[in-house]
Amino acid sequence: MPWDDLLKEQIRHAPRIPIMRGVPWLEARLYIPIFREDPSRDSTLYSLAVLDFKSLQEQHRQELGIISRL
Repeated sequence: MPWDDLLKEQIRHAPRIPIMRGVPWLEARLYIPIFREDPSRDSTLYSLAVLDFKSLQEQHRQELGIISRL
């Protein structure tokens, strides 16, 4: 995806939920696919962001499982 399209996607998302008011891990869910296509991204930082998101998602899944059993 060309850089212009990546920037357009970020701009389209910004008015819906300002970053300062959003839930950080939900914001990450929206921005990770955009940055996956970014040719100038730091691949190590991107990999850590994906691992962190997946780890937090798994923790939330486990917590919901515990809560639903109560």
